[in-house]
Amino acid sequence: MRGLFKSPLIVSLAVSLACAALMLTEAIDHVYWVQRYKISQQAAPADVAIVSLDSGGGDRVVGSTARQAQLIDAIIRQNPKHVYIDVPLAEGADVAGDAAFSRAVDRAGNRLTLVLRGTLDAARDKVAFEQPSARLLGNRKVAVSA
Repeated sequence: MRGLFKSPLIVSLAVSLACAALMLTEAIDHVYWVQRYKISQQAAPADVAIVSLDSGGGDRVVGSTARQAQLIDAIIRQNPKHVYIDVPLAEGADVAGDAAFSRAVDRAGNRLTLVLRGTLDAARDKVAFEQPSARLLGNRKVAVSA
């Protein structure tokens, strides 16, 4: 009987059940998002909003943080399950706008993830990330996109 509990199949089953019980599968699900929805050409869930603040050509649009706060509030009023939005580039230029952005992110709660996008330096073949201030990020969820 002891031999049965030491077999790799039983051990992996126990670990899988423990992860499912502790709801640790969300992180694994996030890792395989691209494979499931982009590579397999499945449609993404309709209750997830992805807000990209660029001009379509890859150039980031510098918008005010106050305007981004209004955008977050408008999207959250539509009651999506989750929202991913770019971290603002214009942070620090408008103190009142930064405060409004911070309040909007707080109101959104766990349904919002800020996306920190990197810029490609083709000459060195590296991606660089500009770290926003800790005041803006706080303890909020951040996803990194290269």
